[in-house]
Amino acid sequence: MAVIYANRKSTEKRADEDDKVRSITEVYIVKTDTDSDDQSVILNSGFGGNSATGAIALPQVGDSHPTDSLVTVKTRALEPTDNRKTWNMTVSYDNSVDSLSTGGGGGGGLTVLKVTIGKWDETFIMEVDYNKKDFRNSATDKIKYESTRPQIQMTFSLQTQDPDFVKFQGLQGKVNKAVVDWLGFKFLPDQVLFDEYRATSVGNNTWQEDFIFKMRQVPDTSPGSDPNKRDWGWQPRLLDAGFNELLDINGQKQLSAIKAAQKQGDTKPPRAVTQEWPLDGAGVALAADQIEAGRIFNEFKAYASDDFSKFDFKFETILTRNEQEQLGLR
Repeated sequence: MAVIYANRKSTEKRADEDDKVRSITEVYIVKTDTDSDDQSVILNSGFGGNSATGAIALPQVGDSHPTDSLVTVKTRALEPTDNRKTWNMTVSYDNSVDSLSTGGGGGGGLTVLKVTIGKWDETFIMEVDYNKKDFRNSATDKIKYESTRPQIQMTFSLQTQDPDFVKFQGLQGKVNKAVVDWLGFKFLPDQVLFDEYRATSVGNNTWQEDFIFKMRQVPDTSPGSDPNKRDWGWQPRLLDAGFNELLDINGQKQLSAIKAAQKQGDTKPPRAVTQEWPLDGAGVALAADQIEAGRIFNEFKAYASDDFSKFDFKFETILTRNEQEQLGLR
């Protein structure tokens, strides 16, 4: 996958009364040569334009705006279109001042120099928790959670002279235990996954650190998810249901296929259900007239959680309300 074309669609400029705080938001149309969903290829492409096709270069994080050298790119966000080879990239500039973090991983605050943001739909299939224990319903049958949801990826980049490799590598693959307030937006517990930590030596006893997070803040509308509590982020909350129930047969609990009338008023003997049937939390099938009020939802810990205040990030910018809306944050 490679970027083959880019051009500017729109530009919006804002400034305060004294013209001291300025921001520019531009939207670019970006075309690729394949329909892959790997947005990182676009974000890291460094596409420099093509005079033959009239394509212009894609701005990179840290680049100055051509009409205002003090306004630089802070974030970039991608949105797919109906054509999987075409994307809309929103580039946000402002004139806030970046600085170098000298406190390092050992404390004192990590000043984020660059923020790279992307958004796309991703499908996840989960069958075990973070201890590798199978997801099971109350009748002990294995169950699988499959969900396709919009996800936001944020990469926070900084430079430090004292990276704490052990601490950050130990946080990889975990979700936030408590609310985190980053870029002026609050994410609830379990909504932020620390996906990857990278540390690269850039010379002069200085390291570049990249912290890659995946946010699932949007409602979960997957089949079987709890309709009343859909902001559970990375920890699935699923309807207790299945094809079998636990019955007491000769004094022993045994699995038995759930049978039910195929339609209301059916006089034929009940037959094995062809769709998962709600259970009562103890492995027994709910009666048809109990389903609406008696549904049970179980939460599964797909990821371990930890205290994300350990990152101690400091941000020089925040997401504007317009940027939050573009990302679908609520």
